[in-house]
Amino acid sequence: MSLIPAERIGLNTQLRYQGYGSAAFGTPVVRVSGPTVVNTDERGNTVAEMQVEEVPTACSIDERMAQLSRDFFNNINERTPCTLRVECPDGVFTATEQAFRDPSIDFPNRRASIKFHCFRSQFERPDASTVYWRLPIWNFHGRLRPGMAIPEILHPLRLSGGNPVSSFEFLGEPGLVEFIPGYKELLEQQKNGDRNPTVTATTVGATAGRPTTWEGLDSWFPFEYLTLLGFASGSRVGSPWIEFLDAHGHLAKRVHVHLGTNRYETGVAFVDDIVNRGGLGRLLTRAERSAEFGKTYLPSR
Repeated sequence: MSLIPAERIGLNTQLRYQGYGSAAFGTPVVRVSGPTVVNTDERGNTVAEMQVEEVPTACSIDERMAQLSRDFFNNINERTPCTLRVECPDGVFTATEQAFRDPSIDFPNRRASIKFHCFRSQFERPDASTVYWRLPIWNFHGRLRPGMAIPEILHPLRLSGGNPVSSFEFLGEPGLVEFIPGYKELLEQQKNGDRNPTVTATTVGATAGRPTTWEGLDSWFPFEYLTLLGFASGSRVGSPWIEFLDAHGHLAKRVHVHLGTNRYETGVAFVDDIVNRGGLGRLLTRAERSAEFGKTYLPSR
């Protein structure tokens, strides 16, 4: 199995989408559109900012400002949802639920901008196939076997042949848990008092043709792996989003949703992957095959 070049599959923890957006919100419905930039930080906070150019529901600039200001005052003490779609050069960003707006209106200059706080959203490349999934993992402090000591562990999405890693099997296909490059410094920062959520590792596996819609994920995606990773490593873990990649390692889709916890907390590790000679991977493999996998007493969402 050949590795995809690392620079192609490198993990980004600061994300940015840019394009032309359109949104709808309020009662009666207000529609707006304009250039939009979406940023997601390592905490998984996703904020889109639109510079409003058009308000198709308004017949004039004055009516445009009146509609936006009326919606602002009607919802000043409430968080009413809206829908947002941003057409980007390489794909489409959408937030159709759990997205809330924060307008800024410049009456003298008749300009307006709107910040959208998106608590569940996604970015998708049109017509891209999904072959692999990847979870960036917050705050993982477990022990994994040295990468150079186990060269037989190969996977197209492996970030580096030298990173500590543990392999498992999911849906009959190989997967792995791997520390990211520079993980030693990140772990040391947290041990020295930095409590910010930090991506220290990734978990990857195959989709095996399964659906990648949010509703479809519930039937097969291993959300419970986060609970098991935390239990085995002694550190509470979570993930800021789910990535899906094609056969060449290109991003096909990214679902922005907080999973697990982003709080940094440590306890007693249950599995030492070095001492147990790949015990973490065996735990994940056997868990997925168990009839208990996916039960409500293994929460992760």
